[in-house]
Amino acid sequence: FTVTVAVPADATPGTVTNSATVTANETDTNAANDTDTEDTDVDTQIELAIVKTFDPDVVAQGATPTFTIVVTNNGPSDSTGVKVTDTVNSLLEVTGVSSTAGDCSASVGQEIDCMVDLAAGASVSITVQYVANPPLPETPSFGATDSSEFRFVFANGSILEGAADGTVFLDGVPTTPGETRNDYFFDQGGFLIHLSCSDPFTNGWGQTAGPAEGVDTSWRIASFSIVRFKNGVFFRSCGDVVVPINVDNTASAVGSDSSGEQTVQSTDTVTIVSAGNAPATTDVEVGDVNISGKNVDIDLTSIGTDRAITRIEMEWPNGNKKLMNARLSGSVIFSGSRSPSSTTIDSGWQGTTADRTLQADTTETLRLEFERKAKSSGYTVRVYFDDGTFVEVVI
Repeated sequence: FTVTVAVPADATPGTVTNSATVTANETDTNAANDTDTEDTDVDTQIELAIVKTFDPDVVAQGATPTFTIVVTNNGPSDSTGVKVTDTVNSLLEVTGVSSTAGDCSASVGQEIDCMVDLAAGASVSITVQYVANPPLPETPSFGATDSSEFRFVFANGSILEGAADGTVFLDGVPTTPGETRNDYFFDQGGFLIHLSCSDPFTNGWGQTAGPAEGVDTSWRIASFSIVRFKNGVFFRSCGDVVVPINVDNTASAVGSDSSGEQTVQSTDTVTIVSAGNAPATTDVEVGDVNISGKNVDIDLTSIGTDRAITRIEMEWPNGNKKLMNARLSGSVIFSGSRSPSSTTIDSGWQGTTADRTLQADTTETLRLEFERKAKSSGYTVRVYFDDGTFVEVVI
């Protein structure tokens, strides 16, 4: 007799004892061998898999996209207490962690720490929201009161940050303090860095000071952020990604079965670019464009997901005079007085983020209100979103 059995996926590992007995209607002269017992060792066996994905994989500086970590248990046994971790690169400032199952409450700062139970064949998806290479805030981070604070990310991976006349760190370690308000002598590279916002650091090289192209080749700048303060009050800021930054990041999952501990890893790369070089998106459709009186109306539809507007770049005819307001579906998202040609709205937003969010699969109207009657053409409008993409409208 052959008996086929199934071991449940949630079986507890250990030893199972089973006995078989034979009887008959005749007299058995040796009843001692009518029963036989066999022990079976029950082991657990799991097969973990992990996939980390940046989507999109090219984002603009300051964008707030997400990446996902998907962990699967291919069985055949259930797995309890699978630990999922990810030490996220500091250039990707984590702002939120969510999961379709399990507990991610142990996650702190840049450390993703989740505990999940996975039945055989089950998966869990962990979503991490982050800010791509965020600029320095408009409040002192390094104690500056009447000088510039700065952060330089070099192409070699090092980060130099601090106050021009105070504490400075290289890769988190204190280095030579600053001495002047708007210049910093970087002794490791042997050159002066100008911090007045007059230097765009084109292609990663200083235009008024260092680093010098062809000379300071080990210290090419990938991105910079400079904030100036006067008497402890924000005065102005500047910054950009001048050389695309490739950021690798690895997630891990660890579980155990009868054979011991099992670890799987997945690495993916995101590229951070200048906001002006953000990838265009085909997931936001441009609908009707109407010009009436002082207003230019542009219909936009975000396909499949909500998208918050983070930046608007515009050029328009001089005859319109100044831009006075921007509205989205009737809500004022910007109110001010901006002059024509290459105007950017990336601060001074009115209301909440929700006011300037395109709701998924809903057509919403972006209204631009000018000081004078709008012309019939001559407009270029780029609308940037929190996933690092943009849509361009030329009228």
